[in-house]
Amino acid sequence: MSESIRPTIGITMGDPAGVGAEIIVKALSDPDLRARARFVIFGSNELLDYEADLAEIECFWHRDHHENLRRYAQSCVVLDYDEFARPGPSERGPSKAGGIASMTFCEDAIGAARAGLIDAIVTAPISK
Repeated sequence: MSESIRPTIGITMGDPAGVGAEIIVKALSDPDLRARARFVIFGSNELLDYEADLAEIECFWHRDHHENLRRYAQSCVVLDYDEFARPGPSERGPSKAGGIASMTFCEDAIGAARAGLIDAIVTAPISK
């Protein structure tokens, strides 16, 4: 696909205690998919690294801090919200902190779409 017509798709990670990071890593590990569009992930780099390690998938994304949002040449970038750390085993399930994180990811993705920095938004599961 021509570089000039590849869409940029924003993906929000959803609740950090959920399955969003796992789904994102496994789906985007397909190089053919990454060749069809650019992907900007709104979420936690720590969670993506953790899930990639569990799945034995090499890191294929570029990391940038979420406050540096811009257009990227890379096919896959995670906008890292390091303030939303990986929850511990006892912190699984819906929580106020998880809701705040998933809402922040969604609001920032909407802002990026309104600013013309991404062409579409996909959300990982927000809560069960």
